Amino acid sequence: MYFRFAFYTLLLASCSKSKNYESVSIIGHGGNGLEILNSFYHDNTLEAIELAISIDGSDGIELDVQLSADGELWLYHDDFLESETNGEGCINSKTDNYLESLEYKTLAKEKFAKLSDIDFNRLKNKQLYLDLRHFNFCSKQLVDLNKVIESLQELGLDHLSEIEIYCVVSTNLWIQPLLNAGFKVMATITEFADFESILQQYPEVNGAVINNKSVNLEDVKHLESLGKKVVIFEVRSPKGIRSALKKYPFGIMTDDIRTALIEKY
Repeated sequence: MYFRFAFYTLLLASCSKSKNYESVSIIGHGGNGLEILNSFYHDNTLEAIELAISIDGSDGIELDVQLSADGELWLYHDDFLESETNGEGCINSKTDNYLESLEYKTLAKEKFAKLSDIDFNRLKNKQLYLDLRHFNFCSKQLVDLNKVIESLQELGLDHLSEIEIYCVVSTNLWIQPLLNAGFKVMATITEFADFESILQQYPEVNGAVINNKSVNLEDVKHLESLGKKVVIFEVRSPKGIRSALKKYPFGIMTDDIRTALIEKY
């Protein structure tokens, strides 16, 4: 009798945990993750994207998007090419021909990828977060937002209804133009209080992307009561993943999809 009771107790606890977190989306940060040793491929590559979306239970991916001098959108996280590739300078100041010749400084030597290289059919019923970079660190100038919007629209990303697409921005100046262009927009914030002023200026913004250390359960509940989504990043270790899940956000951007899924279920 005791063992039967213990068995059902564990079963109920397991079911309860699954039910509690089933609404939290698991999003691959940079595809299959940044700064993680067990990632087979470099972040923001086609290989990392394919691996991330092929994991059963993953809900989508986050990608870093930068505009080239020719107006093409490329996938890359860092500010300078020399930090991760055999190139140098900034994407915003380079032609597409130059960028097409680059590869990552990894064993696999993955090629640079454009946003247009992605097979969007593979992302059907998934979430796609596009972290749009707004500053050229080489010229010390803002990137032309109109060209970014034009490039996104040329790809038809404003009409892909089978993919839940969010433009993620870290400058308030880009929020309203992207909303006007028909895109869903998430604002990256460093402190939760920052979002209150953003909401006052841009009430149609869809939500916030925030560091795990800078948000708590009450903050998440507050924004959800206003109809806004919260996505948490800086989620790598099992402890950090558990911490983020317990805040019940709309989603977590994790650098370890498999561990996040284990903790979720």
